[in-house]
Amino acid sequence: NVNDASFAIACCHLSAGKENVESRRNEVVDIMLKAFSKYPDIKFKDYDYFFFFGDVNSRINLDKDECMEYITQRKFNELLTFDQFNVYKKETSVISQLEEGCINFAPTYKYVYGSENYNLKKRTPSWCDRIFYKKGAKVDVVKYGRCEYTLSDHKPIYGVYNVKTWIVDQNEKEKIIRNLSINNESNI
Repeated sequence: NVNDASFAIACCHLSAGKENVESRRNEVVDIMLKAFSKYPDIKFKDYDYFFFFGDVNSRINLDKDECMEYITQRKFNELLTFDQFNVYKKETSVISQLEEGCINFAPTYKYVYGSENYNLKKRTPSWCDRIFYKKGAKVDVVKYGRCEYTLSDHKPIYGVYNVKTWIVDQNEKEKIIRNLSINNESNI
């Protein structure tokens, strides 16, 4: 908790491979609904704020050449319509509770180590690396981007966010609870 606002944070590495679409979708649902199985009344999705990030291994459902045309023209919004994670959000109500900052950067995977070039031998470039937060929460995205490191086949991402927390006036809360109790007793 920060003040009286609750936060949950999950860093993940979902199943790899273009064919593991259902596995990844199920893993996201499990995190949202079962992450705290020791505490069955607490669900990740029920916190005031949550951040869900990591290598979600989301792929773009296009062939390499088509994908590279979008990237070359920097038509990222159009390219995102082919992104598997965005498809999950349309098809799965729990996943639709995830929001993301505006992606105005090229896909973060798969690069030739030590270069700025995509490795197009086996893979279509994709936004595997993502940061999501709770839809409807008071989150302002200050910055969402990627780092231009060449030490990996991924480009790491980062996000800077402002969130609003609150402090509950405990005396006022107790008064409200007492009034509710009195009203409930008089209705019995």
